[in-house]
Amino acid sequence: MQDDSTWVANYSGVLSLYEHDYTLPTADASKTLDSIQIETAGNEVVFGISGDPSAVPEPSAVILLLTVLAMVGVLIRRKIAAN
Repeated sequence: MQDDSTWVANYSGVLSLYEHDYTLPTADASKTLDSIQIETAGNEVVFGISGDPSAVPEPSAVILLLTVLAMVGVLIRRKIAAN
């Protein structure tokens, strides 16, 4: 196993860590993202990529909302019919 501390001890440059947020254009919001292509100058490293799950509603949340709206509609109709 290689001792990685040797590389750090001999490196005389500046080590930097950056975060970049990228928002898809509105026109592409309904599309499915299948892949990501990253072009670098050769000295960048990508540690991770993640998405914001709060930006896309889960199908179960949409179904729950529609169910609640349907139930409210039924209750309103029953109340009107009773009067």
